[in-house]
Amino acid sequence: MTDVERMADRIVMIHGGKVLIDDGLDELREGFALAMVPRSALADREPLAALEGCLGVRECADAWHAILRLSPRRPGPRSARSSGWTT
Repeated sequence: MTDVERMADRIVMIHGGKVLIDDGLDELREGFALAMVPRSALADREPLAALEGCLGVRECADAWHAILRLSPRRPGPRSARSSGWTT
């Protein structure tokens, strides 16, 4: 992230022609999380995609990577733990 920090103070993430994230760097750090769930723990991406605040899930090597929007009332890691996954 250091290259991004030197070049910009705002991040826009677009996927499928839709803006998913449009925030400053501080808001990005505090308001989003990357959950990496081993494929051995979860065979399909759908349960991750169904989590509240999940912006997207992609397969990376031997894990699912999910971008989660966090909220003050319900942090992402607690949601994952309640689903039986560890972060």
